[in-house]
Amino acid sequence: MKEKTKIVRNDIFFDEIADRVAAGEKVIIKAKGESMRPFIRNGCDKIVLEKLEGEDLKKGNIVLARLSDGRFVVHRIEKVEKDGLVLRGDGNLATLEVCRFQDVVAQATAVVHNGKTIAKGSIRWKWQGWLWPSGVFLRRLLLGLDRRWSRKTGIELETLTAEKR
Repeated sequence: MKEKTKIVRNDIFFDEIADRVAAGEKVIIKAKGESMRPFIRNGCDKIVLEKLEGEDLKKGNIVLARLSDGRFVVHRIEKVEKDGLVLRGDGNLATLEVCRFQDVVAQATAVVHNGKTIAKGSIRWKWQGWLWPSGVFLRRLLLGLDRRWSRKTGIELETLTAEKR
């Protein structure tokens, strides 16, 4: 059966997610955008969001946060500072976002990729966070290779890796 799609403004959509997560529900959203590539793929991966505790706000974790300009992002915590968090998408070369602790709506506890769940805390989840480079040069190189490979073959590098396991 084909999924029904309903278009809703982002502010309404994310306010609903925030309410449900605050009520203790697990919410699953479809990934949109390239900012977390290659770990999270636009349009095909799903992100599992859940309520977070204070100890979940640490470097390497992925969170849903509202930025000061009103946009929402699902990005990895790059740095924890006394006033808030510095976030960066895995697919961003140098762009960093800053948010206050109270602007974090949820934490990502899993990513569903090709029907397989990659859970927070799993070896594969940790591997993605630890091995993905912070430096602009290596990040640019790996993202470029990933995008070229995808365009040339129509196969995502991450998908190919997952199928070989």
